[in-house]
Amino acid sequence: MKVLKKGIAICLVALFVISLFSICAFAKAEVQNVEVNLYSNQLVKIDVPTSLKGLDFTVKTNSKSLGVDLFDEFGGIGATLKAKNRFFVEIAAFKKADKVQTVTLKYAKNGKSHLYRKFKVSVNDMEKVNFKDVTINKGSVNKVKIPNPYCDYYTFKVSDKSKLYIDLDAYYYGKYKYNGLIRAEDNFAYFFTAKKTGSVKVDVYITNANKKVGSFNVTVGDYKTYVYEDNKVVKLKYSKYGSNAYMSKSHILIEDILNNKKSKAKYKVVSDNEKVVSFLISGHLYAEGIGNANCSVYEKIGKTTTLVDKITVKVKKAPMSYVARENYYWYDDGVFGKGEYVEYLNLTDNATLEMEDTIKTCLINNKSTGSHFKHSQYSISYKSDNPKVATVTDNGIVTAQSLGEANIIYSIKFSDKSVYKGNCQVSVEPEW
Repeated sequence: MKVLKKGIAICLVALFVISLFSICAFAKAEVQNVEVNLYSNQLVKIDVPTSLKGLDFTVKTNSKSLGVDLFDEFGGIGATLKAKNRFFVEIAAFKKADKVQTVTLKYAKNGKSHLYRKFKVSVNDMEKVNFKDVTINKGSVNKVKIPNPYCDYYTFKVSDKSKLYIDLDAYYYGKYKYNGLIRAEDNFAYFFTAKKTGSVKVDVYITNANKKVGSFNVTVGDYKTYVYEDNKVVKLKYSKYGSNAYMSKSHILIEDILNNKKSKAKYKVVSDNEKVVSFLISGHLYAEGIGNANCSVYEKIGKTTTLVDKITVKVKKAPMSYVARENYYWYDDGVFGKGEYVEYLNLTDNATLEMEDTIKTCLINNKSTGSHFKHSQYSISYKSDNPKVATVTDNGIVTAQSLGEANIIYSIKFSDKSVYKGNCQVSVEPEW
């Protein structure tokens, strides 16, 4: 019996050590080191375990140097966010910090707050930006790309405003990933208007911090027009299932790829294969089919026509889902809001929402954009992330069940195996 008790005691000690090790390992996994440059932000992707989906997550920091937020793949944003499949913790550094700062991510369950992850944040020095000098012709307006790695816009201080004007409305040239709309590039473009011949110094400041980050020179004169080096090869997309006029990557304005445009000049493009690329009087190059085309860019001033440069245009086949995604931007009635809109249902009236006709009209066969798919070329599936609040049938009919909020996730699978996913937020309200 003593041997048995001793054996049990040893086992219990062993279990305790194993449990303690597991707890320590789990605790260690909860701490994540993050580095952020001053005036910049860092995004941390969080894949939500099945057991925690639907719970409220909250991100906080007591640091005066940091700003924190959450956002999800459907466009929801806030310091507190209901967890779906994944979301992102955004950590921005606004002040210098010599010590490591702390950010906590917690979730609420059964009325209690639980620590999910702790971030140890190191704030590094500002990222250096090498601004390039700019040349521009008198009387012309150029769209100039300016690199910006910071989480704020720029303010420009021009040494001689009589020679140069910079429009502070920025046009974003970055790329976005679908999940979370993550910024992958940091280029912004501003309109530069040249008024008088001469040189101008431009100092660049981070707007809210009023911090100078560099400067560059702009010389206004009379320069030869040329094609930007990164535009010597133009990549477009084409789909026979939609109009290229409504698909953003199916056309390009030729003046957007030129530098040192002349104020009195007109520009045109001659394609050696108009079945692939055509040029319209509007100034756009349009994709007309799959393949490559060699194009010559001409500048005409008065009666004189000059060859500016030659470019190669490569047109690839666009996935079917791309047509649907482009339709979303042109036809948004709320079902396609991705966090921007909410459909409200009245519980007492047993209200329903019919999604399928709207999806077919807007994303599949949209007369406005010319998209046209046969029924055999796609299938639509639906799922509610909170069926206790709202259910959805295989035909896209949403029915209110109880007060609260739910996301109806729809997925369009096309015959080319591409998939378009969207989301409709539903809020079930009491009697109005």
